[in-house]
Amino acid sequence: MAEEEQADFNFGDSGGAIYNKMFETLVGHDREAESNIDGLLAYGLYKLSKREWVTEFRVRKGRRPNSEEIEEYTRTWTATRLNGVRSGAKQALAVYAETVIEAATPGILKEALRGKFWNDVLKNMAANLFYTIILIFVAMVLAKAGVDLIGIFKST
Repeated sequence: MAEEEQADFNFGDSGGAIYNKMFETLVGHDREAESNIDGLLAYGLYKLSKREWVTEFRVRKGRRPNSEEIEEYTRTWTATRLNGVRSGAKQALAVYAETVIEAATPGILKEALRGKFWNDVLKNMAANLFYTIILIFVAMVLAKAGVDLIGIFKST
């Protein structure tokens, strides 16, 4: 990133840390980024890793890392490492989804078997009966008008 671009994103109260575009790399920068849940989770995993690194750095060196050291840390996030954190985010979401589905399955089965089956069968039978009555009525009207439906079908 050019120096003039970095200066625009220097957040003074963050210890002089320079903006590093990792959010855009993992999540995206357009309006759809808000719905990029796996990207947001990947960014959260990146931030946890970065926080862990800063904490370890402070213990080891007795001070906070400066902007250059943080920038150097950010450069260690290679494409392989970024793909790994994205993969980890997707796996975490899959495990969460599976957990939610497992928790909801008994309730869904109970609701499905609660007696709605016969109610739905009766509704479908009534709808089919109504449809059949309409077809008979249409056939009778056509017969009155002189249209021979059976003759039409026999000729084809």
